Amino acid sequence: KATISDGGKKDDDTKKPDGNTKKPTNGSTDGNTQTPANGGTDGNTQTPANGGTAGNTKTEALSSKIAEAERLLSSLTGSAKTDLEKAIAEAKALLEKADADQGEIDKVFDSLSKAYNTAKATISDGGKKDDDTKKPDGSTKKPTNGGTDGNTQTPANGGTDGNTQTPSKDSMQSYVRKTFTIGKKLTYKVTACSKKVKTVTVIGSKKQLKSITIPATVTYRKMKFKVTEISKNAFKKQKKLTKVTIGNNVTKIGANAFYGDKKLSKVTIGKNVTNIGANAFYGDKKLSKVTIKGKNLKKIGKNAFKKIKKSATFKVPKGKAKAYKNMLKKAKTSSYKVK
Repeated sequence: KATISDGGKKDDDTKKPDGNTKKPTNGSTDGNTQTPANGGTDGNTQTPANGGTAGNTKTEALSSKIAEAERLLSSLTGSAKTDLEKAIAEAKALLEKADADQGEIDKVFDSLSKAYNTAKATISDGGKKDDDTKKPDGSTKKPTNGGTDGNTQTPANGGTDGNTQTPSKDSMQSYVRKTFTIGKKLTYKVTACSKKVKTVTVIGSKKQLKSITIPATVTYRKMKFKVTEISKNAFKKQKKLTKVTIGNNVTKIGANAFYGDKKLSKVTIGKNVTNIGANAFYGDKKLSKVTIKGKNLKKIGKNAFKKIKKSATFKVPKGKAKAYKNMLKKAKTSSYKVK
């Protein structure tokens, strides 16, 4: 009787022949509500094997970090790129592992974050950085650098960006040709960056300045650079400029460096300058006093001091008056005194 329909109505398959109700063998209350063998509430809500709330929840943060790291690769070169590529490959391999546990994910995520942060420190980043301190489970790890988060170390040079990690030996070369501004006044360009030699050139100022002092050294990215040159046209037509002092590490003053600074009246040239470029001080009609502190000046370019104030005085080191006077004459300087 249990195998046939009676008037279209199905018989209760849970009743024994004597009319009693049998207990389903799978532990449920009827044939359609059995508790899934995996402990879930129904066939579609079983807990994922890796312990997450859904199969892909715990790996979302890691996937996001992989994508972020891959976007950075195009800006990298050398060992920084190689190390980040290796970390990305390890992370991708873990994502393909079906039985990866929380400890493995955390370990790979931390390794990828470290490689990402190290690589990013080797390039200039003017945008807003992503927060690299979150683990895949949403908690926040304590930064190893002692900051409040992975991107908020206080820059050693007073800057506002997060790229202040001391560069490794392999990444130093990447700073060559980068520019930076100190104190919102003078802008510099890196010309050499290695363990032994670090130099910059002053390339100008976005502001009109009354006084300019070229320092012997500047600090950038926790590194000290010697200021060795003033580039051509660096301070051309500074309308307010009256005084210039050039530091003792500068060896060259570029062509037209102070061209047409009509209010400039006093210049002090540091002791290691060997070359003053053509037209360097051309047309500085109020320039009346020039002090040359060094004994190693080898060349004064054509018209370097042309059209400065008549009877301008050049103060030079003892024993160098004759040599420097000849250089000034050769450079087409007129109406001046050397003492």
